[in-house]
Amino acid sequence: MLLRLSSGLLALVMIGVFALWLTVSKPIELISAERLEGERWYQLNLDGQQVGYLHTRTHQDQRGSWQFDSLTHFALTDGQPVSITDHLRFHPAPPYQLVAAEHWNQRRGSAPEGMVIESGSDGLTASFIHGAESTQHALDWDYALKDYLAFEGWLATHAPSSGDRFYVKTPDFDRGRLVNKVFHVVEKNLTGYLVESPAPLKATTIQLDASFAPIELSMAGLFTLKQSTMREALKTRTPLHLSNYSIPLDRRLEAAENIAKLDMSITSQHDLRQIWPEAKRRHNDWQVSFFANPTSAQNDPRQAIAETLTFPIFHPDVERLASQMPASNKAERQLAELVSFVHGYLEYRPDTPSTPVLETIEKRIGECTEFADLLTTLARSVGMPAITVIGLAYADGAEPALAFHAWNEVAVDGVWQAVDPTWNQIRVDATHIPLPANQAALLRMMQGWNRIRFTVDDVHYFGDI
Repeated sequence: MLLRLSSGLLALVMIGVFALWLTVSKPIELISAERLEGERWYQLNLDGQQVGYLHTRTHQDQRGSWQFDSLTHFALTDGQPVSITDHLRFHPAPPYQLVAAEHWNQRRGSAPEGMVIESGSDGLTASFIHGAESTQHALDWDYALKDYLAFEGWLATHAPSSGDRFYVKTPDFDRGRLVNKVFHVVEKNLTGYLVESPAPLKATTIQLDASFAPIELSMAGLFTLKQSTMREALKTRTPLHLSNYSIPLDRRLEAAENIAKLDMSITSQHDLRQIWPEAKRRHNDWQVSFFANPTSAQNDPRQAIAETLTFPIFHPDVERLASQMPASNKAERQLAELVSFVHGYLEYRPDTPSTPVLETIEKRIGECTEFADLLTTLARSVGMPAITVIGLAYADGAEPALAFHAWNEVAVDGVWQAVDPTWNQIRVDATHIPLPANQAALLRMMQGWNRIRFTVDDVHYFGDI
């Protein structure tokens, strides 16, 4: 018995020593990566007002490669959102060299700009992309995980004091080169470290936690980033709660889902050509014809495939859900399966608070915006360009009306097609009337819509025209 006990204690000691040896022998860059592992969400504020958000994710994939993702999404001007995406992947074996990276800067209405780095037998190659144009250059970078996490490793191993500084080798994706960035230690406090980095207008200050992850950041004395929950970070999503708005219609529409063309007279003091350029003035009214399969704009499909925080296409929960959809080698069939899948996956529940996609996936309930945003996300995740559209659609309630609604436009073989996952429509009827994508302008316009009147002049069904 005593021999067994001694053998057991010896085994425990050996396990402890081995675990300590593993910890001591592990490279500092791997320890730093493990400390930063996980997702973090931040609110981006300008002069105290939230204008966007930042999402970061650090994880190790099945091959052992460490990957670092960040996505900043903001809008300083109504209807002009900007998305900046960064992705870096390092080799799973020492010296953990950089093997792939992407940097994208996307503005609504502008061609996407970015840099894609790939590794090959001849080293790293960078592709600089602007819309349809692309140029390639060889990179002579010597850049590894230890360089990317050098500052965190320095803090962990040197425990610096106030006034100490450290230079970090950092990728400049816009110019395709490595630059040195300096960090000054302002103080070590109860939270972690307060550090700053010089900037043209005013130094950037960063409060780090005990894992050396940022929890608060101030840039140029104007912008601030503050760590928050996912819900708080995403609360700048559209303020339009669609089901609460509707416009009376003069008569009921029979079999609205089969309407191919709708001729209407609209009484309004607004110049409706700003909304529908084809509108024609007649006396005090505007004459407009609406058609089935409406497309709000001829967007370049390449601008509707990127990840944003509204559409987190690379998130594991999204990838997992996308894998449950039936596969098809025909784009038209794949789109039909996608619409049917989203329609069946979510339960329509009126007056649901505006919910981000990841929460929608978890709760499986929502209004039309949740249906549409989920379809946009899943479509992009499988390589189909897609956007969410806000507009009016026929609502056959106690009193006929045009209610605010959301649906999708998806590019199939380069041709845009309107679909409605809420109502399970592959062929969107003519009562779906797109409105401006500029949500602030739309909300201002809605304030006067109680004085707008829609009158049905003529209805044409599929097969009649």
